[in-house]
Amino acid sequence: MPRTFHSYSNSLVRSVPASEDLAILASGDGEINRVALTIYNDSDNALFIKLGADVSASSFTLKLPTLSYWECPYPVYDGLVTGFWDGAGGSAMVTEIY
Repeated sequence: MPRTFHSYSNSLVRSVPASEDLAILASGDGEINRVALTIYNDSDNALFIKLGADVSASSFTLKLPTLSYWECPYPVYDGLVTGFWDGAGGSAMVTEIY
């Protein structure tokens, strides 16, 4: 059976400043139908990411090292994504494809 590939032409790209407080990386508010999510940690500090609310050092999905890239696996999570860094400085480049 042949595979079907889809092409998407819309993206939402934003820079989220690094913070030691909770930051919203992707809202998951339902305004877009997210089909891909990538995050690049452009900071000298590790980024804790949670697929959900209230990320903390004891409740996170992944810890993204400095200057690293992460791609959400398929099926793509389309809810709220939160994060915080080990220290201030830098940012996360977040791209959502829809």
